[in-house]
Amino acid sequence: SGDIRTAAVEYLGAMQDGSATPALCDALEHEELREKIYAALKSIGPTGELGVIKMLSHPEEVVRIEGC
Repeated sequence: SGDIRTAAVEYLGAMQDGSATPALCDALEHEELREKIYAALKSIGPTGELGVIKMLSHPEEVVRIEGC
């Protein structure tokens, strides 16, 4: 299941589609995927900005920092 999630995150980042940003942000609850999610969000770039904004209110400081 972890391999499938990792592959999905990597695929979404490679597609560079901003509409995937909310799903990626929701997946931040899986700590083991966070580094891959951060990389995918960076690959998506400005088109995903609105989805990333919700990271700024995450309870964990490290996630808020990555959102910046």
